[in-house]
Amino acid sequence: MKIRIITSSAYLVLFIIFLSWYEGWGIDPYTPEEINNLAKKIEKEGSKEQLKNLRLLLENDDGKEFFMLNLNRYEYAENEKKRERQNLIRNMVCLYLG
Repeated sequence: MKIRIITSSAYLVLFIIFLSWYEGWGIDPYTPEEINNLAKKIEKEGSKEQLKNLRLLLENDDGKEFFMLNLNRYEYAENEKKRERQNLIRNMVCLYLG
């Protein structure tokens, strides 16, 4: 009985730790100092447009989660699209069969 209580308590603690990470408990919006530090890092590697967009995102951050959506569209010539699909299927079958 004692082992069951200890095991249950350990699982409960692990679940609470996971839940706090997953739900983002205690995560605050970025401070101006954090924004400036991130901007300095991006300034070295990125473009001015990227830096402007990053600053806008971070300054309007409310600390809550956000979702990103990939809206890329690719245009292929008709025969190229068919060939690409065939190659994809062939590769998937090869991966599946080994």
